[in-house]
Amino acid sequence: YGAAAFTEFEWDFMDDFELKAGVRVNWEKKEFEVEDIRVTPTINVCVDGIGGNPNNTPSCKTAATFLATTGVVALTYDFNSEVSSFIKYTRGWKGPQFNISNGASRDTLSLAKPESIDSVEFGVSGEWFDGRISANANFFFYRYENYQVFLFTNDFSSPPQRIVQNANAARLYGADGEISVEPIELLTFKMGFSWLESAFLDFKDSGIRRIIIGPNEPPRIAEVPIDFTGNRLPNTPRFKITGTIKYRMEFNFGSLTPVYNVVFTDDTFFDPSNGRGAPNNQGDIFLPDFTIGQKALMLHDFRLTYATPEETMSAAFWIRNLTNEVYKQVGFDATSTAGLVGNFLGDPRTYGLSVRFAY
Repeated sequence: YGAAAFTEFEWDFMDDFELKAGVRVNWEKKEFEVEDIRVTPTINVCVDGIGGNPNNTPSCKTAATFLATTGVVALTYDFNSEVSSFIKYTRGWKGPQFNISNGASRDTLSLAKPESIDSVEFGVSGEWFDGRISANANFFFYRYENYQVFLFTNDFSSPPQRIVQNANAARLYGADGEISVEPIELLTFKMGFSWLESAFLDFKDSGIRRIIIGPNEPPRIAEVPIDFTGNRLPNTPRFKITGTIKYRMEFNFGSLTPVYNVVFTDDTFFDPSNGRGAPNNQGDIFLPDFTIGQKALMLHDFRLTYATPEETMSAAFWIRNLTNEVYKQVGFDATSTAGLVGNFLGDPRTYGLSVRFAY
């Protein structure tokens, strides 16, 4: 549970300039409790009971309280009634996250510290010819502290678990924009574009590995360091381009609106390893490129909608993933755990019919 108090103000200190500012104080308290009953001992200091007797297994209970101040300052300038620009600074904050783990290779309870961000943004937008043409472009720079990363654990002899881990520092900058053109009435073309550059500035993790010492010595179970510093942030493709063509055709009996969408997504990594997974027992990166990632691809969708003249009823026939692309949406490395890599695929070509009534 938590609470917050905030205040903000706006000031038109000149005819074409507007200043906005706000401050927010965030207070958050999280409590967590879990019981872990084990047949064998655990290395976890929180759970030291053995056997199926709940009285012999104390509960893991913890609580944490956090206080943070965030805020925003933005300056907007109107060149004229059609074109404006802004510059904005924001201090953001994301609350803590508790993780539950297996109590063997990792602590049963762990805490990902709150994430904070300092962002600077600059943008320009405008519209012309009575709104027939509109466009906007934004440039941004984000600097994170204690960046929260979603990871699948990859520890020897332990099932994979999804946890939140802190990277000490991370950076992201880039630009995005969109343009919309209506050359004739009811025919619209839209195109969007984004460019991202991201990097972990300081992110060191570790994994439990089975280390082979020698032919006459037993293997050793040890924690080995893993350094992701310099790698891209997960799910930050360098380029992404979207396009839409929409044309509404009106008749006495209603309207027909075909819509075509296309999305190009550049190479994407699903974990901090740049798609190569974590080192094996010998400390080598051995998985091929994009094992934990997806190469650039393009997806196409189509939709045809009929609506009655009063638009009280509409029916739409749609096809998603028109070209039936096979692609990954999520992947994780479990080679040290189970000798496998997990992948979740996107939907194949899917089509259907939807009907909507309005009263």
